[in-house]
Formats: sequence, C-alpha cells, structure tokens
Amino acid sequence: MNAAGGGLLPRWHRAPAAAGGRSFIVGLVLTSCLASGAIAQVPAPSLHGVSRVVEGRVAKPAGDTLRGVEGVWVVLHRVGADTAGPVDSVRTSPQGAYRIPFRQVVDDRTIYFVSAQYADIAYFSPPLPDAPSEDDAEIIVYDTASSGIPVRIHGRHLVLSGADADGMRDVVEIYEIANETDRTLVSPDDVQPTWRGRLPAQATGIRIGEGDVAEEAVRVAGDTLDVFAPIAPGLKSFSLAYRLPASAFPLRVPVDSSVALFEVLLEDPAIHVEGAGLAPGQPANVEGRMFRRFSADSVAAGSVIRASVVALGQSRRSLYVAVVLIAFGAAMLVAIARTFARRGSVAAPVGSPMPPVPRSADALAREIAALDAEFERKPPQDREMREAYTARRAALKDALARALAAEGTRK
Repeated sequence: MNAAGGGLLPRWHRAPAAAGGRSFIVGLVLTSCLASGAIAQVPAPSLHGVSRVVEGRVAKPAGDTLRGVEGVWVVLHRVGADTAGPVDSVRTSPQGAYRIPFRQVVDDRTIYFVSAQYADIAYFSPPLPDAPSEDDAEIIVYDTASSGIPVRIHGRHLVLSGADADGMRDVVEIYEIANETDRTLVSPDDVQPTWRGRLPAQATGIRIGEGDVAEEAVRVAGDTLDVFAPIAPGLKSFSLAYRLPASAFPLRVPVDSSVALFEVLLEDPAIHVEGAGLAPGQPANVEGRMFRRFSADSVAAGSVIRASVVALGQSRRSLYVAVVLIAFGAAMLVAIARTFARRGSVAAPVGSPMPPVPRSADALAREIAALDAEFERKPPQDREMREAYTARRAALKDALARALAAEGTRK
C-alpha cells in the first residue's frame, strides 16, 4: 500500500495492531445503522471439529529486516456466539517460531486469531483462515517509546447526514493516522494522550465507532478528544459519531495538523462546503443513498473547512450513517474501491438518543481478547473493578452475538 505522502511503508508497518484494534485499513464502508427490533438467535456451533495447526513466528524490526523474538507467549483465541476465550498457548523458540495444534469448531461464525504479549502490549493477528499460512500467523511486535514519535494524519473523512425534524444532523468522522517509525507509541501516564483531536463545541451523543481504538481508551472533555491507546507502527483507523444541532451551522472545521487527504461526504443537497482547496468529485452511492463528495490533497495545518446550510426545505427523516472499517479482503472492498476511488472515558449521550455505531464481529472479538489480556496481566484488586470487567465482557459478548447474527444474515 502506498501511504499518501509517505512512500511505501516497510513490511512491518502493515503488521498486526496493538490491543484494541486491527492492523490496517483496506476500505471504508458507509452503511445504515442496524434496524431496531428482535435479533435473530444464533445457534450454538457444532460440537465436532477439524484438526488444525497454526504455526508462525513472533518477530520485531531489526534494521531493514525482521528478527524472531524468543520466549514470548503466543495465545490462540476462539471467539464465537456461545463462548470466547483462549484455546491454547505456547512460548516461542529461539527463532521466534511457535506451533499450536487445535480442534477447529465447524461454524462459519466462529473467529480464530493469535496474540502475543510484548513489552506489556498485546498484538493480534488478523482472523485466521481455515488453513493459515505462516504469513497469516506471523505477529510483529515492537519496542515502545512515550515521546519522540510523530503521529501523522494520512486521511480524514467527514460525513454529514440530512437533518431530522428537530434540525439535528448525524456526523461521522474517520481518521487514518500513521506511525511511520519502528516503535509503538505509548502514553507515559494518565494525562498525556498518544493522540489528540478536536470536536465541534456543540457535538452531543458522542460515540466511538469502528477502528483500531477501543472506546475505553478515549476521553472527551469539552471539545477535546484524547486517545490513550498505544499506536503501533503503520496506518491505523479511528472513527467516531456525534450529533449537531441546527445552531452549529455554519460549521467551522479547523485543521490542526496537516492531512494528506481530506474528504467530505454530504447527504443533504442544502449543505454547502468550502475551504482547504476542496474540489467536487464523483458522487457516492451507498446502499441507494446519494452523497456528494468533496476532497483535497495535502491540506496544510491552519486551514479551515466551512459547511453552511444554503437552503432549508421540508424537514426530512434523518438517515443515520455508520462506519465499518474492515481489515481484510472482502467482496465489499471492490464496491468501496469503485465508490471511493481516490488518489495515491466517552461522553454520555445528550438530548435525543443516537443509535450506537455498529461494530464488526472482528473488532468485537479483538476487544474481548484485549480485555482478557489486560485482566490476566493486571487482575483487578477490588470487587468493584472485577464486577466492571465482568459486566464489560458480558456486554461485548452480547454485541458480538448480534454482530455475528447480522453478518450471517447478510451472507
């Protein structure tokens, strides 16, 4: 993948991500929120299985190559609608190699992946295919640093929906941020974030969506959004959704850091956008909904994008926009490539409730594994913390069951 403005990223820059997300972006899918109503029951997987072996290597950058890391625990995870947890584990050899035989449950809604803990950070592989190769199961780990690592914005996407009867509009923002070094950036404490962004002052109902950042690693205070998740080398995604009232327009969107590609998608023809060299592009048709598209390359820090309502017609039903960031090849990628062809602690909802941003089964599975890894590494010291862990894990598993059911329905 050619990183905009950054040349060809080394191989390890496309390696598995640190706990809380996936390793890389291959597309953006804009789709409607899950419809309300009963969720189909997910049948338990078959009790029989198939003998499989996953073998690979844990390695870290060493100059222009990768070197195996000895003595690292590698854990094979299984996440399905009924259960989620580790299957087996093993330490790596002096060459960083590992081999784990297991019985694979025969169920296309069950996900397997491997993780490795290094320098107190968990790294995850992509979901494993039925017959994983060594490349599929290779995990790249990194030394860490708490300063001196720039985080660049390679892509920023702003999506504005139509207005509802109260004049409220749903907004989705997607960031593609890059750590182009060979070390993972970590926060030195609970005060200094690894990445900081800004939100419109009148944003309400803020939700963290799909991407490489778990919602527990994000704090919102006023118009400041701080990310405390580790940022491993490579291109990472991060998304959020919120609502804006009519009084927020004309909307002023400052660009605090330079952006290789800034893209704006507008559903409402009454919205006019300008600034930062934005130019109109091919409209995007997402599940029958038309969005006007504007984009600009190499947007400099200090630029300002302005969105204003030029005409108000009859109030229209709000079409909620959600974001799913996928990390492995799928049929959707072709449609997205055609549609978006281009160069090169969270705030509680305020006012009208906003539907949650859908999350993929892949992301939810990783978040459960990351939560378990943190629990094993630092067991809670009091009952309240243990209960919070149990409740969070139960909520994630419930969300995973719904996601698996929805994905099974779409197949």
